[in-house]
Amino acid sequence: MLAFGAPTDPTFDGSEPVCIDTAGCPDVEIDPAKDIVAIDRSANWLHLGPAVITEREVAGASAELVGTSGTDPAAQWVVTYRLTPAGAAAFGHATTTAVVERAPRNQIAILVDGVVASAPVVVAPITSGDGEITGNFTEAEARDLAASISPATVSS
Repeated sequence: MLAFGAPTDPTFDGSEPVCIDTAGCPDVEIDPAKDIVAIDRSANWLHLGPAVITEREVAGASAELVGTSGTDPAAQWVVTYRLTPAGAAAFGHATTTAVVERAPRNQIAILVDGVVASAPVVVAPITSGDGEITGNFTEAEARDLAASISPATVSS
């Protein structure tokens, strides 16, 4: 479940975000099996369902410039990732379900330190375990997101 809104929306029913700092709360404890309320970097409130995958299912992530060249206007910064076999199976199921949903349920949120770092729209099922997150990122934003979800930098 992914729902956007304001704190007064009935969707949030008196809930509080797990972190109220848009920069994140590195020590926040989150139960991945439960629904939570989180904010994004712009302080929008989001109601999120249980986690589909956690950092344990991420095998690697990196920022890459894709397009014909660094000077091509069509070139853009993206985050590529690779999942473990268990992560690939769970994510494949979730993206297959999400791709046919209406907004905002066609998005999958990426939660980093209790804050939604990105909530891309699922445009196709991702069943291979390898994928790409797009979002008009600057180089710094793509590198930060990749570092945030890379197994070398996430806590267990």
